[in-house]
Amino acid sequence: MLVSSGPRPEVIVIAEGNKTYFSAYIDELQKQTGQTWYGAFATHCEPGQWNGSSCNREWYQGNGIFSTHPITATSKTYFPYADCWTSARVSLRAQIDLNGLPVQVFANHLQTGGCSNDAQLRYNSMRDFKAWAANYSTPQIVAGDFNADPDQIDTTSGMTPNFVDSWFVAGQGSRFTSFAPNPTMKIDYWFSDAGGRAQPIQSAVLSGPQSVSDHNPLQASFLIR
Repeated sequence: MLVSSGPRPEVIVIAEGNKTYFSAYIDELQKQTGQTWYGAFATHCEPGQWNGSSCNREWYQGNGIFSTHPITATSKTYFPYADCWTSARVSLRAQIDLNGLPVQVFANHLQTGGCSNDAQLRYNSMRDFKAWAANYSTPQIVAGDFNADPDQIDTTSGMTPNFVDSWFVAGQGSRFTSFAPNPTMKIDYWFSDAGGRAQPIQSAVLSGPQSVSDHNPLQASFLIR
């Protein structure tokens, strides 16, 4: 369903993916497009498994990055702020080779559930993410389910000023992604770094695939310099 949208995506980020199906994701993308796809995956730390410095046991659920451009490097980091579902949330980086230009792609899925102060946990995670992402070259693009509206995410305690929300630069139509079939919240995002080398030129919420997710997907196009 994702690759049937137009224009056909060159990069896909999936939050709440299943590591067990990683090879199936690649296989299906290649079958549907006739193109070679590359992928990376990182899992959250399951409840009770964060030992204070690392994860004792990987969970099945996490974030995936898939690209028609070769992935030349990957890394991950954890945000060790436990919520109802995880003891630490993971952030995944994949460096893609865009015709010789390295582009950093990040995938995030932040805390939720109401077991503690989720907003503060997300602020902690975004603070840590901005510091981690600063270690890598630009241009950078960031996608994911941030589990909060822009009044939290598009703030200096959130992703600004380091990153720019593509929808508020080039958004078309409704910005709401969650929850299907009648979404009333914008909790899914595509960002680019504030340096301007990845310029958002289009950002739109697609009407499906509602049959496989309670979120509508967000598609963005970037002009990479």
